Amino acid sequence: MNKSVLKSWQLPVASVAIACGLAIAIAHPVNLLANAQTTTTPSSPSPAADSTTQKLLGQWQSKAPSGEILNLLFTPDGKLLVSFIKSSAPEDRTPTAEVGYRIDPTPQPMHIDLLFPGDRQSVMTIFEFTKDGQLRLEISSADPGKPRPKNFSAGSALFQKVADSTSSSSNTPSARSEAPTSKTPQTEAIEYVSSTNKAQVVHHLQKSQFATNSEQLAVKLPPETENYRYQIVPQNKSAKSAIVIAQSKKTGLKSYTGAVFNYKNSAGQSTLAMTICETNEPTSTPPGIPQPPKDSPQQIKCADGSSQIQEQ
Repeated sequence: MNKSVLKSWQLPVASVAIACGLAIAIAHPVNLLANAQTTTTPSSPSPAADSTTQKLLGQWQSKAPSGEILNLLFTPDGKLLVSFIKSSAPEDRTPTAEVGYRIDPTPQPMHIDLLFPGDRQSVMTIFEFTKDGQLRLEISSADPGKPRPKNFSAGSALFQKVADSTSSSSNTPSARSEAPTSKTPQTEAIEYVSSTNKAQVVHHLQKSQFATNSEQLAVKLPPETENYRYQIVPQNKSAKSAIVIAQSKKTGLKSYTGAVFNYKNSAGQSTLAMTICETNEPTSTPPGIPQPPKDSPQQIKCADGSSQIQEQ
């Protein structure tokens, strides 16, 4: 296993509606899929928007330099399903997040609003279709409750249409979580910790708080397997972090601690960052809780005797 430092991942919660799929699957393959639950009452497009809506409907994908794919599925009932795909294997897809959307094709660039449940403010942003048929969507400067961006920034994303179908069956795999298809016991632990981290991210995006047990998550973390004991470490209700540990049961195996932090970044945005720490030597004692970031994910620091990792 490669011991290189895990590149700390961050996501302004403000931009979650269109970027959460990209943000929650940077480091490791995931072996859980969530039920796509309706987050808001879908709004029907106006007659003037029919032509643009028809062009928008279907599945769009954007490929990151690292090879991962951000998948968007626009449905005719005003739903946008977002997932992240590391490979064609079902286990390499993140939980699907669902938001509502509505468009106004009259302004240029065209307007799109992403709708959250309850009293959470919508994200107002812009989009366009390029001359070669791609979808350009402004991501980086779009925040809930903030004015709509007037122009596209360097953080805008280009998506290629890959299917006209609006069925979610091909986009959203089974809601049942499967055991990691591990080649080594330590890979098993990393995959379970990684899956739990990502499930905590999705839970926080939907509920504005972390889950206190695996029953609240899309993935059901097993209490133990042949090689490891697993536990979501209880935090108080106002906790700004979620912690999961994998304690080795056998000699020669390292132990792991996963963490997801909610903090304010240097721009004052509420932001999520996650990491996995691995003990430097085989031990049944998991790493201590990592040092949380103050305003940058690079400030996350694993406890003494452990290091951040990434899976190759």
